[in-house]
Amino acid sequence: LTLEEAGEMFGYLSIQAKGVHELKLIKESTDKKTLIQIKFPPIVEKIMSFEISGIAHTSHISYVNDEIALFSDNNSKLVFANKRGEVAKEKFEMLTSGYGCHAITQERDLLITDLSKHQICKLTKEQKILPVIKLGAWTATALCCSQRNGDILVGMFLKHNVKVVRYNNKGNPLFENPQNKGNQVYHTPCYLSENINGDICVSDWNRESLIVSDREGCHRFSYSGSGSRFYPRGIINDDV
Repeated sequence: LTLEEAGEMFGYLSIQAKGVHELKLIKESTDKKTLIQIKFPPIVEKIMSFEISGIAHTSHISYVNDEIALFSDNNSKLVFANKRGEVAKEKFEMLTSGYGCHAITQERDLLITDLSKHQICKLTKEQKILPVIKLGAWTATALCCSQRNGDILVGMFLKHNVKVVRYNNKGNPLFENPQNKGNQVYHTPCYLSENINGDICVSDWNRESLIVSDREGCHRFSYSGSGSRFYPRGIINDDV
């Protein structure tokens, strides 16, 4: 079957000059790549900065209220300072040093870790130290107070075993997320935080990861940065 025979059988398709020009325009428009620029606002915006006197550096911060916060370093120093950096209360010796070693409860009490005595203590307004949670042979590595229900979360280790335990505000254990040698999700929980949905967020420096588990202790996901090595430190959740 020749081209002429096919034309006689099925007819011919003729394109006007104007039609050819329109087809060229359509092709040119589809060949062009359209660049769409989407700008995302920064998640965290800097509001202010200030220096804190009385401590070597800031390793942990606990929010008290809009006017004052609690700052500590790794030299067992802790100070209350306002948003201008002025020390509102004299510094005193903490029981032990550490990273996420203090937290503020819903009742605005201060909790701190005591590594040597393996316990969590409450600091009263009179600056008396009262034990709240006995950890036995376990050593606390991180501490967090839930602003959702007042529970106390403690990360701890015993030799090669690591776990996160949830206590009520009276210090009674409610739930623990244990690990064994076949399920080493955590290595060293340095900082703890709780999401609004009850997820436990752990900043694990030695794992180089942010590790998230649900309220039942099941591992949800881990975040290890985007390319470069990731050394997470302090962590906090918003109200979303």
